[in-house]
Amino acid sequence: MVKTHRHQSSSSTYSTGDIKPDTRSKDQWTKDFSGAQGKTLIIALHNLIVPLVQNTVSHASDLCQFSESLEAENLLVALKKYVATIVGRQTEMENVTEGPTARTISLKDLEVSEATKAPDTKREVESEILQEMTKLERTNNMDQGLSEIDIENPLRDPFFSLENLLGELQERVFNRLPIRLFFFEKLGNPEVLKISLLNRAELYSYLSKKFTIIRANTSIGPSKLYDELNSLTKYAILSHTWARSISGEVSYNGWRNGSLDLTQPGFKKLVQFCRAALENHGLSLGWMDTVCIDKSSSSELDESIRSMFKWYQNSSICITYLAETESFSDMVKDSWFTRGWTLQELLAPTFIKFYNRAWNQLTTSKNDKWDNSIQAQIELATSITKTELLTIHLAGVSFSRKMQWAARRRVTRTEDVAYSLMGLFDISMSIAYGEGGQRAFVRLIKEILSTSKYRTLDIFNWGGEYASDLSSLLPSSPKAYLERDERLDISPILMEPLTLTHMGLRVPVLILPTKVTESSIITRYTPKGDFFASAYPSHAEGFTIPFRHLRQNLNLTCNVLDCEAFGPRLNRREDRHAFAVLNCTGDERNLKIPKICFAILIRYPTDDVTLAPLTFSNKIPSLYPIVFPLQRNTDGLESSGLKYAVERSELERHGMQCLSMYI
Repeated sequence: MVKTHRHQSSSSTYSTGDIKPDTRSKDQWTKDFSGAQGKTLIIALHNLIVPLVQNTVSHASDLCQFSESLEAENLLVALKKYVATIVGRQTEMENVTEGPTARTISLKDLEVSEATKAPDTKREVESEILQEMTKLERTNNMDQGLSEIDIENPLRDPFFSLENLLGELQERVFNRLPIRLFFFEKLGNPEVLKISLLNRAELYSYLSKKFTIIRANTSIGPSKLYDELNSLTKYAILSHTWARSISGEVSYNGWRNGSLDLTQPGFKKLVQFCRAALENHGLSLGWMDTVCIDKSSSSELDESIRSMFKWYQNSSICITYLAETESFSDMVKDSWFTRGWTLQELLAPTFIKFYNRAWNQLTTSKNDKWDNSIQAQIELATSITKTELLTIHLAGVSFSRKMQWAARRRVTRTEDVAYSLMGLFDISMSIAYGEGGQRAFVRLIKEILSTSKYRTLDIFNWGGEYASDLSSLLPSSPKAYLERDERLDISPILMEPLTLTHMGLRVPVLILPTKVTESSIITRYTPKGDFFASAYPSHAEGFTIPFRHLRQNLNLTCNVLDCEAFGPRLNRREDRHAFAVLNCTGDERNLKIPKICFAILIRYPTDDVTLAPLTFSNKIPSLYPIVFPLQRNTDGLESSGLKYAVERSELERHGMQCLSMYI
């Protein structure tokens, strides 16, 4: 007769009868344990212990006390050793929770100094038993007729249910956190640091278990519960300059394969970053670009570059390592301030702490972004002002100013000039290394034009000979913005969209015919209509237009709407000149002409400017953006603030023409 024990679980029924001797070999045991047989054994042990503990501990708060007790931890260890003894794999079982990416590091061997203080941390408890008991308690409550919503206990509100809270945790891990993160902890010994590299799935599994344990404590209120949820997903992020030698940095493959050289500067930097995040900032998660990105995966590299600004923005602290800085006084000379990628790493995070080459903090401030002395050093090194540094929404900063920040920064791959600026302009585009720096930069400008509604014309606020191959209105590099005009504040709603085509950029402009002379002498002239303007280097109001002529640098005087500009040409081969004003607005009936015109100087061979595409020789390059004041010689015109309102039917009388051009 067979005696049968039954314990009903979620999916299986287990029975014990006459036990026959097991004749399997050790290798066969090992094979079976690694598969379904091993899982079945663990579940059976689990189901044996749950009822025993449930009969002893009756309340959820007691469950948490039990799970955090030494007895619970010893029980789990004993279970592991018992199973390991059965299958003959004691060593492997002791490390069953450690994946191939976990590293235990001796800080003493690496000559890493011990922290002066360590934050209070909650001890992690691995307890799937507790989770199962929480489920059983909830099932029992339902069997007793208890409502899912208990007004006296806000945690019974469905919004704060475990399922919804775990959904919120899942959303954060898979949409706000980087693809993988370091998890680091001390193992009882202050000189030993354990560092694991977890992907999102592994991280969610770990955090969900930890959060379920916290959630089981019903004494925690809703606000406190969300504080715990926020705390679990906080992470530090490292900003640094890569070692000049590629072999000096730890790679993702090197970490995964265990091919680590402990003498590598990059390895020590990684350990120091994790130590600083844990001991100085109380965080257990961290991100470092050299190791946390699998660069052999094109899709992962693409996602990482597109998301990097957001990852720095979402970090709790950005630990900035200045490898060339000894003291606060030489901080401004560090090459960290000259690299392309570190611009977004300076602007995106809310909290920043600067460390010198010995990994000492440069200030005692909690946030160096708010430290006046640091702000002064940053402005000296980058020209970024305190107001700009603390700007939360970078959309309020002009395009040309952002480009000016990036103009003198260096990158290893030319395409990174554009890729490193995506976050600053809140755009996203595909990554295509090998396309070349100019093509990548033009794609960046194209994305800005297609997604931005305001301040778009500020993209043209540049000077010099850095025009792209596609349009003479678009620069090929941020260097062109070094000569931006700070007085321009151009944010009109354009008359029609700007369209980039194979013929160039189609732009709505107001054409003002102009008489150009190679002289800086002020001369009086008769305008055709009621408007006039002169542009020359020594203008009383300080407006300058130094043009680069085909032969030499010459001072040119431009008399706008001069009657002579409309007269017969003495030499039919002589080109006409005109200003194409960019910052005009209007509707079908009226045109609003700005009193301060932002324009380009063009030459055209015919009597009238047409829609035909302008060649590069048609646009006369200038060393600086062209800005000049437009004045009127009668009082009969309506003026609205900084603009003149003119009916479109009256444009011809003033010698003006409104059209779209391919430039």
